[in-house]
Amino acid sequence: MEDGYVVFWEQTKKELESLIFKDQFDLWLKRVDYKSFNEAKKIMTLRVHSNFIKDNVIKYKEDIEKILFKLSGEPFKVEFIVEQANISHIEEKIEIVDKKVDISKQFSHKNNIQTNINNEDSYEDFSFDSFIIGSSNEFAAHTAKIVAQNPGIKYNPYLVWGESGVGKTHLLKAIEKYVKETFPSKKVKYLTSEDFTNDFVNSLKSQTQEQFRIKYRQLDLLIIDDIQFFANKENIQGELFHTFNKLYDDSKQMVFSCDQPISKIKKMEERLKSRFEMGLTVDLRPADFELRMAILKSLSETYGLKIDSDAMNYICSNINGNIRNLKGAFKDLFAYASIMKIEKITKEIAIYRLKDKITNSLFSTPISVDKIIHYVAEYYNLKSHDITGDKRNKSIALARQIAMYLSRKLTRLSTTQIGSYFGDKEHGTVMHATKKIDDLINNDSKIKKDIENITTNLKMDS
Repeated sequence: MEDGYVVFWEQTKKELESLIFKDQFDLWLKRVDYKSFNEAKKIMTLRVHSNFIKDNVIKYKEDIEKILFKLSGEPFKVEFIVEQANISHIEEKIEIVDKKVDISKQFSHKNNIQTNINNEDSYEDFSFDSFIIGSSNEFAAHTAKIVAQNPGIKYNPYLVWGESGVGKTHLLKAIEKYVKETFPSKKVKYLTSEDFTNDFVNSLKSQTQEQFRIKYRQLDLLIIDDIQFFANKENIQGELFHTFNKLYDDSKQMVFSCDQPISKIKKMEERLKSRFEMGLTVDLRPADFELRMAILKSLSETYGLKIDSDAMNYICSNINGNIRNLKGAFKDLFAYASIMKIEKITKEIAIYRLKDKITNSLFSTPISVDKIIHYVAEYYNLKSHDITGDKRNKSIALARQIAMYLSRKLTRLSTTQIGSYFGDKEHGTVMHATKKIDDLINNDSKIKKDIENITTNLKMDS
């Protein structure tokens, strides 16, 4: 039977090859082999020789199953297993013709397969054990675990906020996974704000609003990611408000994430904001150097890629606090090492491979916020404490906004971190200053010239 079903896989590979860019097909799907077929369960097992390859080919699972159905007329399912390959039986003929294989780019084909290598997809191990803890996320990690252990009892609702790529989705899915495994009888639902919105709209179109309400109001745990996207959607907010009240009254746990403090979201009903703030709100800050090092070491160990300490220091010093960017850099290096048969990543290799991910400004000595404040104050004949203080006269306020703007442009710090240098100014204040100076640069030649001069002075001294 096995020999017969392998024909379906070979034909499926041919069809996939016509749909996907050659570089990407050679890099991933060419490395997938037929293993076996379970006729009773209609499951085809495919073999890959590393977890990393599995992580990337599993995105094609739905498309593979569709092609198999078209070829066989039967609803085959596909599963992937990892088996160490016998190198003597594998010939990896991947030609490198003066062009880089940039696996961080989005794969594209006629059926719009969702295949961005940087996406944190469902196949990743979103567990508490795999969530690496550092000073920037320690409190959020510990409280999330408490929520998962005591759903509906401790910290309800539970809201996590932070910039993109700091680990919000990982924590939310870790809560989902823990509750499902520990309390299997509980009804648990994780979804994004877009999923919730689409579900609501579809219920209106199909006139099944009551079924929609039953579906969400009978849950034991509701987890919604990225609630900032509910802004300016009045009907959705109204429905969520009533769903919230029902779940809260029934002591059912709710968990939400957002990319900013909930109080800063515009065009969201105050009554809904107040509901989100009823429980515990925690922030996830961008990963500091030590946490980035810990994450990179963990990835290195998990996937068996040796990285020199100098290379690790270089990568973690030049990739900012966005964990997603760090993972993207690692995956680029892993693919390059696999193709080129490199046993260890050196600093020279990291510099060569990541030069497009690391901007030129990051190769120079880092410019600090303190230095920016000093140079801006000096340029406008002010004192540094004028800029970091609370004085609001026009000249000082403008200098302060310019210093915030340059901090955004010339450092890798988050808006929250930048705000801490200016008397604990909030995320929104820094964003407002950045936008205002952007507008002035386009309309005020003097301001534009001032910023150019300050920037030149800063870089000459770096």
